[in-house]
Amino acid sequence: MPSDFLAGVSEDLLNQASSEVYPGIKSELTETSSIPELDVAVTWAVTAAPVFELDIGTGDIFAMTVECQLDVTPDGGTEVTTPLSASLTCKVSMDGDGILEFFIKDILYDTEDEFLDAILLAKKEAIVSKLDSLLNTIKVPIGPVEGVTFNGFATEIRNSVLYAAGSLSGDASVDQELTVDSGFGISVSNELMQSVVENTWWADSDSTFKKDTLKISLDSYGFDVDDGELILSLELSGTLTLDLFLGTARWEVIVSPVTVKLEVDIDSDGNVTIESDSISDVAVVLSPDNFGAGLSSVTAPFTFTAIGLFIGEALQSQLEEYLDQTVFTVPVIKESFGGIEFSVTTSDLGIEVNGSQIDITGSAAVTVGS
Repeated sequence: MPSDFLAGVSEDLLNQASSEVYPGIKSELTETSSIPELDVAVTWAVTAAPVFELDIGTGDIFAMTVECQLDVTPDGGTEVTTPLSASLTCKVSMDGDGILEFFIKDILYDTEDEFLDAILLAKKEAIVSKLDSLLNTIKVPIGPVEGVTFNGFATEIRNSVLYAAGSLSGDASVDQELTVDSGFGISVSNELMQSVVENTWWADSDSTFKKDTLKISLDSYGFDVDDGELILSLELSGTLTLDLFLGTARWEVIVSPVTVKLEVDIDSDGNVTIESDSISDVAVVLSPDNFGAGLSSVTAPFTFTAIGLFIGEALQSQLEEYLDQTVFTVPVIKESFGGIEFSVTTSDLGIEVNGSQIDITGSAAVTVGS
């Protein structure tokens, strides 16, 4: 099933994250212990940032290389230091909350020494556990999307890009490839944008416009991304009351359907905003709702035609301000490993309406703190 939310992350970005995280946590990637059955004390350490190799990956499986150092001290003997390269077979998946997870399926060392092999086999579980912990600190700037529940997820590696997909309706699939030259790309479907607008704009916005004794309500709306354009259609209605010599006169304000073409933009903080590009002419007709309004409309028809025009112009101006909204924010991800705090932040963000979807591209960096 096609995806409603698709994120692609380049191999270069993952390796950048790995190299930036490593200096702050390398002290956590070492361990000293004894192996009684072999009469040795062993210290192992990861001596360089792990390297992602998505170019030889397929499906949800990819490779990594890790440089290690093994210090072996026999009981009563002299310490021997051996540098080692390790090849890891890894798996990527997404859990039920849409969180990306990495797992090490296997690890092979570049050694033909049977004694070292025995030591490495004895320490395999501990080394894999540490490296699993490291991998799961390397996050990428993808979902979740505020106010939206996905009902299916998928991951796939294609052409050195790691993809994560989410679907609103059920099983998801990676149904396209994204441009990730700057590091990552995100694609949001028409259906997902409709859901985001409903949950972040329609649900939270004040949909009533008031000016003196005029009250206009936004009764319903439609939103569509199509042929490279964002179109919002609005249904409005309202009332106007005036105190006249006859008493209070009340009119029903009949507003023609309003069509708005929207511009979409993204700022340096990752906030995706919509604002009006053009609004169709707002036609307003006043329909008498009580005796006083009916009599006034007959005796002063030109006056109320002018009032209708004024209401239309005022409403159009208010709509322009009302439609300036943030509908989605590219998340800032915060993680910790071994007491080291760090965050993933985005930069160089760009956005484009592409057919019936919205594409976001950018780069990201890891900031490490204590």
